[in-house]
Amino acid sequence: MKTERIIFGVIAALCIGINAYAESCSTVGTTQNKYTASGCSYTTQSRTCCSNGSWSDWDKNCQVQKVCDEGEDARKDFYLTYEDEYNVGIKTCEKRCSNNEWIYYLESFTCFGGWYEDSIHKYGADGVSCVQYHWQDRYGEPSGRTYIGKCDYTVSDGAVCDSYQLNRYCDTGRTYWNGTSYGNVIYAECVIDKYSGTYEDACFAGGW
Repeated sequence: MKTERIIFGVIAALCIGINAYAESCSTVGTTQNKYTASGCSYTTQSRTCCSNGSWSDWDKNCQVQKVCDEGEDARKDFYLTYEDEYNVGIKTCEKRCSNNEWIYYLESFTCFGGWYEDSIHKYGADGVSCVQYHWQDRYGEPSGRTYIGKCDYTVSDGAVCDSYQLNRYCDTGRTYWNGTSYGNVIYAECVIDKYSGTYEDACFAGGW
C-alpha cells in the first residue's frame, strides 16, 4: 500500500508540473511575477505568455518552434501559359530559411522559343511576362514608329515578328479600297498583341 501511495504521488506531481506549464494565456508577451518568501526578504520569478498560448516555465524563455534550418533552401518551377494553355515560359522560384522563417523570391525567369520577356510593361505579380510580337496591317502610315522600307514576302497580317522589330513598320505594297478609289497604302507594323498568363504571386507563400 505504501509503495502504491508513493507511485501515485509521483504521478500526481508530474501531472501538476505538466499542467502548470500547459496553463493557457491570451495576450502574447504578457509577463507574470511570482514572489517567494526567503527569510526576511523574498525572491522574484517571472514567466511570459508565449505565442503558442501557454506560459513559459518560471524564469525561462518561450520555446521557439522550429520552422526550418538556417540556410536551407528549396526551388520550384512555375510555368506561364497563354490563353490556350500553351506553355510560354518558366519562373524558377526559391524559398530560403533565414532567422527561422521562409523567405520567398523569384530566382530566374525564361521565355520559351518564339516568346520574349516584356521588360517594359511588367505584366503580372512578379513583374515579368512573356510576349509575342506580330505584324498588324495599318491603313496609313503609323506615327511615332520607325520606317524600315518595303516589307519582305513573309510579312503578313498576324505573322510573328522579332523583338528587335517592335515599333517598326514597312510598306506592304498593297492598298485598301475605300469605296470610290484606292486609298492609303497598307503598312505592316510590329506590335505586341499577345501577353502570357501568369501565376499570381507565384514566388510567394501562396504559390507553394
